[in-house]
Amino acid sequence: MSDNNRPAKNRQRKAKESKEIKSTRVNPRLGFFLSVLVAIFFLTFSYFKKDGFKNILEVEKTVEIEQENLERIKAENEELRRKIKTARSDAYQVEKFAREKLNLAKKDELVFRFHEAPLGEKR
Repeated sequence: MSDNNRPAKNRQRKAKESKEIKSTRVNPRLGFFLSVLVAIFFLTFSYFKKDGFKNILEVEKTVEIEQENLERIKAENEELRRKIKTARSDAYQVEKFAREKLNLAKKDELVFRFHEAPLGEKR
């Protein structure tokens, strides 16, 4: 009689173990949902943290703007260098600057100055 009961008891024990194993398994949908939730959390965290993706994008944009400013200033400096070189070497430019900006004149030269009337005033 004990031999006849053994297979039945083994089946019962295996069924019980199977139920225990099934009860400890994670539902695949729940596992997927938790994985997605964790991924969203880490992506959000990496986006907003101090050295995150958002900060990197802002820094790249700032670098691009500053590169454009640098190129503009370099071109402006080159134009000013060219003007300085021309002004130093061209006697006509030196004289023009002296007459217009410094109000200088040659000896025995007569200079006429015209002043504009302020707006709204009649002569």
